[in-house]
Amino acid sequence: MLRHNNITHDGEQKMKMYRKIAIITLIIGILLIIGIYFYPKKLNKDYSGVIYRLGDSTYSEEIKLGIHGYYSKGLLKGDHYKGTITIGDKLLEKIDISFDTKGVGLISYYDKTTGEYISYGNLIATNQMKEFTICVLNDSQQGGKGWSAKHGFMISAPASNRVESLKLTQRLMKNAMPEVHVE
Repeated sequence: MLRHNNITHDGEQKMKMYRKIAIITLIIGILLIIGIYFYPKKLNKDYSGVIYRLGDSTYSEEIKLGIHGYYSKGLLKGDHYKGTITIGDKLLEKIDISFDTKGVGLISYYDKTTGEYISYGNLIATNQMKEFTICVLNDSQQGGKGWSAKHGFMISAPASNRVESLKLTQRLMKNAMPEVHVE
């Protein structure tokens, strides 16, 4: 009878050990998946886009854009981008964008000539910036910078003309800023 109890006891010990190994393996797997999901991903994307002015159907211009840096997913907050953005010939450096949960973030870049960070505009983007639109800030008459849904400048990509660009802007803004209507 003693031998039977030892075999039963050994079997219980093995089952407990297998359970521990299974739980540890599951925890490591979950942590690995989380790490891969949230680890910053390198972005080296070039786009053809359009810069245009709202309320002025005669003004639009094709423009090349580049996004080069690192994009990371947010857990409870929005996503994050750190790197550069090239708009035509203008290189915006040392950009650090924290997106809200709707995909909106402020573009501020380092200006080498002044040694200051300057606000460029609001970026509204889809996941990993596959599509985006920028509400470009302009000098306002009251001093400072501003943007208007009636006559503000927009940059959207990917797009090849004003109609595509406006449709992309409207779709992204509908999700991110439903109270703002652009035409």
